[in-house]
Amino acid sequence: MCDKVTAATSPLNCFWIRPGSRRAFEGFEYAVCQRLPDVERVVNEAECEYCPSWEPPRERGSGKVSVCDD
Repeated sequence: MCDKVTAATSPLNCFWIRPGSRRAFEGFEYAVCQRLPDVERVVNEAECEYCPSWEPPRERGSGKVSVCDD
């Protein structure tokens, strides 16, 4: 039996974060959120961590690990 488990990941590793927009400044990470159409806004990890719309990225290498019990 195999299941997909989300490994520890940054809250900024979200489907709604614009690829390539992550930046760090004085120990804080920021990125551009594209969740609302035509409205891009800069968000930090704390904002993303508790966002009810947070979704894992829908691409290969998304931080999911296959765990199999044999």
